[in-house]
Amino acid sequence: MLFNSLVFVAFAIVFFGLWPLARRFENVRYAYIIGFSFLFYGWWDWRYVPLLIATALIDFWAGLGIVRFPARRKQILFISIFSNLATLGVFKYSGFLFTNLNALFAWNGWETRLPIYALILPVGISFYTFQSISYTVDIYRGELKPTKNILHFFSAISMFPHLVAGPIMRAAYLLPQLRVGRSA
Repeated sequence: MLFNSLVFVAFAIVFFGLWPLARRFENVRYAYIIGFSFLFYGWWDWRYVPLLIATALIDFWAGLGIVRFPARRKQILFISIFSNLATLGVFKYSGFLFTNLNALFAWNGWETRLPIYALILPVGISFYTFQSISYTVDIYRGELKPTKNILHFFSAISMFPHLVAGPIMRAAYLLPQLRVGRSA
C-alpha cells in the first residue's frame, strides 16, 4: 500500500477515525496498531507477514532470554543478530552469491551450476530487521528492559508509519511512547 494511494487514504481515515476508541485501553491499543500494521504490510503481499512475525518473535524471546539467562546473554544476542542478518542476507544477497559461485565454478572449469533464485525482496525488510536488532542490543547493553507484553513489542516493530519507509526507531525511544494513552 503506497502512502500516496487512495487505498491508503481510506486506510488512514478508518485507522484515525477509530483510534480514539482503541487508544483507551492498553492491550486494545496495541492490538489495534498491530492489526492495522499487518493489514498495511500485507496489502502488497500477505505472504511476507509471517516472515515479519517470525523474525520479531525471535527478538522478543531473545530480549526476555538475555535478562532471564545472564550467563548465556552473549549467545542469545548472537542468535538474535545472526537470525536477523541471515534472513536479510537470503533475501538481499542470495542471487548475488549464487551468480558469483557459478562464475567461480566456471572459471575453475567445473560443470556445476547452482540454481539462481530471484527472491522478491520483502518491502521494508531492512527497516524492521535493524529495528528488531536494536531492541535486543539495547537490552544486552542494559539500556532497556524487555517488555513482557508481546502485543507491546509487536506494536513497536510493526507500526505502519515507519515499517516500510523508516526511520529505524530505537525501541528504548518508541516503547515508552506506546505505553502512554494520550488524550490528544
